[in-house]
Amino acid sequence: MKAKHNKKRNTAFIFEALSQEMTKAIIEKDDLKKKKVVSIVKEHFKKGTELRKELELYQSLSEHSEQERPLAADIVKEAKRVHTEISTKRLFAEQTALINKINKTLSKSVFSNFVGNYKYLATISKLFNSDAKVKDRVLLENVVVDAMVGNQEDLEMKSVDGVVYKTFVKNFNESYSEILPENQKQLLGKYISSVGDNGLEFKVYMNEEVGRLKERVKESLAVKEIKEDSEMEESTKKVYKVLEAMATKPIDEELIRQVMDIQNFVLEVESE
Repeated sequence: MKAKHNKKRNTAFIFEALSQEMTKAIIEKDDLKKKKVVSIVKEHFKKGTELRKELELYQSLSEHSEQERPLAADIVKEAKRVHTEISTKRLFAEQTALINKINKTLSKSVFSNFVGNYKYLATISKLFNSDAKVKDRVLLENVVVDAMVGNQEDLEMKSVDGVVYKTFVKNFNESYSEILPENQKQLLGKYISSVGDNGLEFKVYMNEEVGRLKERVKESLAVKEIKEDSEMEESTKKVYKVLEAMATKPIDEELIRQVMDIQNFVLEVESE
């Protein structure tokens, strides 16, 4: 259970670290860095690669919450079974190529990016690769199942050893985790995860988020401070029109920035 975990060989951690690097690039409007990250993700996580196969298994265990326990246990067992079909040799070679590409194209600092669910990803890694005794493997399964049914409260980064935590937190991403509201972190996370596939899930999410924002902006027109200020009322109506026009616009970085601006507007109105 206490076997050393190599984060550079944790496929999901590398993907999340790249996602954080992409977030920085978008916020800083660093198009060159963004293109580099996109290129790396498309090349190394494309369909058919062992990296993509393993990443999808990690996601099957980390993106499901509040499952019924029997279903969660079945998902864990099936994920473990499917993982045995991944070529360990090819996976190791692909990870090595990815690590080298990140070091040469971006920076070694990518591996120090703050990943909030690092401990949980490490647990899944041990579950997939553990040579531990039967009892320890069962304990690992239970930890993952508990997380999937919502019973684990200590799988966030705050639970990691203090020295490891400080190493992550001192990095640039900590600043962004403080200034970005949760809905904006979720928006960027969905956008980054859509790189390498057709982005269908992200399109669904964007439709839902734009719908939510339209409701909030419409409700804000009834807020006393806005109703009594003709300039604010007119500006709010313009924001609503921008949201309505999004239905015919392609989802790109400019649209995402507009959504983030409107998310900020809604937060400000709701905080009044």
